[in-house]
Parts: sequence; structure tokens; C-alpha cells
Amino acid sequence: MHQIHALGFTDELPNGRRYKHGTLGGYVTVQCRCAGCKQWSADYGRDRKRRRTGRSAREWSPAWRSDPTEYLGADVWRRIWNTAVDEAGLPFRYTPYQVRHTHASWLIDQGVDLARVQYRLGHGDLQATTRYVKVLDEEDPKAAEVMSAMLGDVA
Repeated sequence: MHQIHALGFTDELPNGRRYKHGTLGGYVTVQCRCAGCKQWSADYGRDRKRRRTGRSAREWSPAWRSDPTEYLGADVWRRIWNTAVDEAGLPFRYTPYQVRHTHASWLIDQGVDLARVQYRLGHGDLQATTRYVKVLDEEDPKAAEVMSAMLGDVA
């Protein structure tokens, strides 16, 4: 972090304000994406998640990232996701949203406690998780049979 301060200030905004690189103001207000500001964002997000989950830095070592300090922007996320989809050899390019929704629905369908599903999805309240129950209540048995036939031994 001490090296970030050596980067100085961002360019001046129309209102005359300037922010230090590697700070919330530099990253969010100025929308600076220099290496220092990206590093600050990666560190901030990682530390925030550690506090929320109660994990220590030692427990938090994402093996799927070549450089854990790398900024996880849209391009990085897309590269990670597409690599995983390609390696899985799936017949269709599923979106993260589709996989997340299916994951939640299958857990609930198999009787996993809603509070556990809520925790896995990171929902702030149980009401957000219960929308998956509604989808399952309205489930069409014919559609379930078709999906089961399509997935075969994958599930």
C-alpha cells in the first residue's frame, strides 16, 4: 500500500477536486483504473469479504486465479468463467446467473434448509431466497422430465 501513495493524485475533475490514487475517491469518484486504483479495489473487496465471512487471510487463497491481487473486473471475470465453461465441456454456454439460479433451485428441491441456501447465495434476508421456492412450486412436471433427460448422467 505504501507504494500506491507514491503515485500521487488523479487528474483534476471539472469541479476542481483531485483524489489520491489507491483510494475510494480515486477509484469510485474519478473512476480511475490505473494499477494503483485497481489494486486498492481488489484489496478492499477481498478484505470486506474476509470480514463478512469471518475467514482469515490464510484461509482465503483462490487457487483459480493466477494472481490473487489481480483486479476482478468484467474482463477478468469473463476470462475465468469462459475457461471454466470450456473445461467442463458443456453443450451450451451457460451464464453465471443461470448456474446460480439452478444451483439454488436444486438445493431447495432436495430439501436443503432455506437458511443454508440463503447463506450460500449471500442473500441479506430470507425473502430473497424464497423466490426460488415459488419457482419450484410452479414447476411443470413435463419440463422437469425434459431437463432430466437432457442432463442424463451430468446431474
